[in-house]
Amino acid sequence: MKLIPKKNLYLFIFCLIIAVISISILAIEIRRGDKTLQKQEIKDGWTAAAHGKLYENVALGSDTFDAFNDGDVFELTGTLPQCDIPDPTLEIYSVHSMVDVYVDGEHIYNYGQKYFDAGKMLGYGWNFVSLPEAFEGKTIRIVFHVTEDDSFDGLPSISIINGDSAVNDLLINERIYLAISMFLIVIGSMGMVFAIILSFRNLSALKMFCIMQLAFLIGVYTLANSDLLIVFNLDMAQKCLFEYMSLYTFTIPFTVYFSDWITEKGFPNRLKWFFNIWVIIEFLFAAAAFALHFTNIAHMPRFVGYCHICMIVTLILIIHLTVVRRRVTKRLDKGLAFGFALAILVASIELVRYNVEKYYTGFNNNRYSSSIAFAALIVVLTLFIDFMSKIAGNLRKEAEARAFEKMAYMDELTGILNRRGAEEELNKLKGAKSPYALVSVDMNLLKMMNDTFGHATGDRALTLLARKLREAFPEPCVVARVGGDEFIAIVPDASKDHVDAHEAAFVNKMNEHNKKGGNVTLSAAYGTAYSDEADTPEKVLKIADDRMYLAKKESKLGRD
Repeated sequence: MKLIPKKNLYLFIFCLIIAVISISILAIEIRRGDKTLQKQEIKDGWTAAAHGKLYENVALGSDTFDAFNDGDVFELTGTLPQCDIPDPTLEIYSVHSMVDVYVDGEHIYNYGQKYFDAGKMLGYGWNFVSLPEAFEGKTIRIVFHVTEDDSFDGLPSISIINGDSAVNDLLINERIYLAISMFLIVIGSMGMVFAIILSFRNLSALKMFCIMQLAFLIGVYTLANSDLLIVFNLDMAQKCLFEYMSLYTFTIPFTVYFSDWITEKGFPNRLKWFFNIWVIIEFLFAAAAFALHFTNIAHMPRFVGYCHICMIVTLILIIHLTVVRRRVTKRLDKGLAFGFALAILVASIELVRYNVEKYYTGFNNNRYSSSIAFAALIVVLTLFIDFMSKIAGNLRKEAEARAFEKMAYMDELTGILNRRGAEEELNKLKGAKSPYALVSVDMNLLKMMNDTFGHATGDRALTLLARKLREAFPEPCVVARVGGDEFIAIVPDASKDHVDAHEAAFVNKMNEHNKKGGNVTLSAAYGTAYSDEADTPEKVLKIADDRMYLAKKESKLGRD
């Protein structure tokens, strides 16, 4: 498997750092914004009509009713208080309901009529209603037409705020979620593009794509759940569509990330089958939810319970995979295990909190705000660190493999190619269209130096001769030691004048060394043959060897 090139890794890490810095600056600037939003709650004194009954002195944010279902109508009536807030705007939170607001019987606001008439999901979030002039003391009536089962059993308190600073207030209050979600979205988007580019040359990019897709989906979910998508001028229906779509799909890349585990030797076949079937089920669940929603047969909120079941099964599956992998391969990524344990704890607490508050105690201020972003951030960072550590490990293994490969093809004494390396280079010449030359070189006087001065001196002489050969036959020429005192030089794209120049340089370098004196005298015989003299590199080398032996014989140095 090819590894991710280092330069691409460095580029991605640089982009990651830039994303962190940019989002940190964004969060700081938001924090420096207007922290003193003028806000006047209208919590008490409401009259509510619900389930055919009338309730007096209702306190919003604390009083609850039986759950409201599709087709129910919930009405609130109260009196608008005295207020000196500029640009007075009513802040109302609604959940899967069409909202109509009346002041002294005059209709001043509607949300969701077009969705309601079409039978589509209306979503949930904040309604900002501009109040008319001289509204103080007038009667306000708010009507909620509920469109989904088990939508809500109460409402947060209604407030009058300064409309000009409403969005900034939301950004300040939710700045932690804004920072986390924007980080996940930005790094997820960059990472997915980066992984797609790499996937053409590197299969390991699939794991990176899964991490980045998970980051992106959780970022979108957090941005929607915390109502921050209002900044992008999306209404509640559009916001909730993004929220549910990301919620119902983020378990898919999370599960697929571990697909390479089940390919490891020793994994039980039944677990492999279950893993693959479960991934298909996750896809089918998301596809079915989307299809039923867009055909208005059943909207996204209907499938939240099934989504929670999917999450629980996925967590159990990954835990089981980790245990089996530990038993089968004897490996345990401690950092990954710790991150998962922490994330699973946070996610489990979140699942329990949601269901307990929804079905038993009620949501805080009748509004649910998910903390799953923290678990997601832990998971994404853990997976990313795990992935990067594996890349670093692979880079180290590749370096080691290259070192071993180099040792297999390199002569340990002289640092040039050995016989095996020379054979590989000769094989590359087979079928070569351009001319080449082979120079066979045999060192003189090696035995005499070994006998007179010792083998250390002989080894030094061999090393010096190899160095002079490399200097005289630089790249793209290839130099190799093929025996005790035997060398060859391969000269590509060779002409006779070209080769003669290399040989003359070799002789000159030996002579320059010998003029310096010392107990190491360099002397060698050589012979040259060209590719047009035979039809294979081996035969060309045989011709060069014969000419080298003839030159040695004529020099009367024999095989010394």
